[in-house]
Amino acid sequence: MLAQLQNVDPTFLKQAILFLTGIAGGAATVISIITARNRRRQIEPQPLEVRASPAYATVAQCHEKHVEIGRRLDGHDHEITALWNTMRAEDNAIRTVLAKSFADIERALGRIEGKINSRF
Repeated sequence: MLAQLQNVDPTFLKQAILFLTGIAGGAATVISIITARNRRRQIEPQPLEVRASPAYATVAQCHEKHVEIGRRLDGHDHEITALWNTMRAEDNAIRTVLAKSFADIERALGRIEGKINSRF
């Protein structure tokens, strides 16, 4: 076969090499496109796959938490009521002290006005 290579036309060899290179390049392109499409379609975890999930909470646990949260909220309500009562009592005490202070100030101003009026 190598002995017959001398009889082959050089343009035919050139065209044959170009043809084989083109076929190899085209095949490589088609193979890369197919593998790229297959790679894009591999989605993990599969969204349509149905799997059983582990039980994170049971009905008894939910009920227990509900009762506990209710108890805590009731405790907060009692604390808020106690704070409001304390605040109201302190408010009345402060108002009583302020009223006494204002009365003392009024008496002092009355005495000062009386002394000023008696001099003139």
